[in-house]
Amino acid sequence: MIVAQVKLTGGRVNYYLCHVTHPQREDQPAYQAECEDIIQALNMTFDEGCLFKALWRSAAARQGNGKPGSSDIYDGEKMVHYAGRILRHRKLNEANDVENQPAKSV
Repeated sequence: MIVAQVKLTGGRVNYYLCHVTHPQREDQPAYQAECEDIIQALNMTFDEGCLFKALWRSAAARQGNGKPGSSDIYDGEKMVHYAGRILRHRKLNEANDVENQPAKSV
């Protein structure tokens, strides 16, 4: 049996779209969300954006709209990787903030 391979172009793809039929706010009409628009609107860092995209892909795959060739394990490993990077960066920033505080006088 020959299985056709899907060519991934890095361009716009449907698995990063989500139709929101029943928004949280009752007075808001249904709309279509785009993963990259949300990343940009929230001014996410590179690591946050990558983590968000992996989480989005994982959820989209459960609805039958997954990235070709991706797997739950692959996206799970990406989530752990980027979450670790975010945590290390925040710990480093916190340590630098404490280190750079002026000494308290008695």
